[in-house]
Amino acid sequence: MRAFGNFLAFLLLVFTLSACFFRTDRYESEDHKVLPEIKKSGKTYLDKELDKGDFIVRYEPARDFVEYQEKIRQEKLLEKAADKLNQLLILPKDINIILKECNESNSSYDSQTSSIVICLNMVRYFENLFLSETSDMDEARQKAFDAMKFVFLHELGHALIDVYELPIIGNEEDAADKLSSFICINKLGEEGIKAVLTAAEAFRIEAKKNKGVTDFSDEHLLSEQRFYNSLCLIYGFLPEKYAYLVNNKYLPASRASKCQEEYARVVKSSIQLLSSWQKD
Repeated sequence: MRAFGNFLAFLLLVFTLSACFFRTDRYESEDHKVLPEIKKSGKTYLDKELDKGDFIVRYEPARDFVEYQEKIRQEKLLEKAADKLNQLLILPKDINIILKECNESNSSYDSQTSSIVICLNMVRYFENLFLSETSDMDEARQKAFDAMKFVFLHELGHALIDVYELPIIGNEEDAADKLSSFICINKLGEEGIKAVLTAAEAFRIEAKKNKGVTDFSDEHLLSEQRFYNSLCLIYGFLPEKYAYLVNNKYLPASRASKCQEEYARVVKSSIQLLSSWQKD
């Protein structure tokens, strides 16, 4: 448990990044191999010889979003996060973290190339999203940076599910959301809570803007569902502190009554799934 806590603590370094979108994708690879493991004292410990990879940061040329890219690059935000990840996690292969300008507002994890792709376009997307409800550019930009913290972890969740072949039952997009929320809420304090609340706000604005335009075949949950799921985990974490979510009718009381149990399940599952991959 303590080792897992140390693993999650590193993620504080990640959260001054910029830019991802809630329409996140994972591109599937058909080549999956069962990873070997050894048993010791009744607990599973992965063979340390499997540690053959690292998180590797790559930058691709930007044209319209150079300002955002240079800020991230000069402050070495991605490099610091990758270094800490490499110190703490066993990886059977390299995982790329790519910062680039994309053709669309999206972010993704590509299992064929083992790459987390962070699109610089998303800073602008988030700014415009929040500017639809405020005229304060500084506020909108800060919220854009806060929201991407959640989404970066969402893509990291996809990467870990893939390379560790984690046994996920149900919707993987929902599982990645829950892993992201858990890390933000449980280990990043007020900054993490702020990231989840800002992500929830973005889900709400998206739902309002896309009202009546719904693709039920999409693998992602509806924005309305992601909004309530995010608030439920925050409320389940500290019901007394975040009672205003229910009192102000952001979160229905019927859902709130189940949130502590829901949060406890997310905590237990996250720990069980990832604890075996920690380095000594």
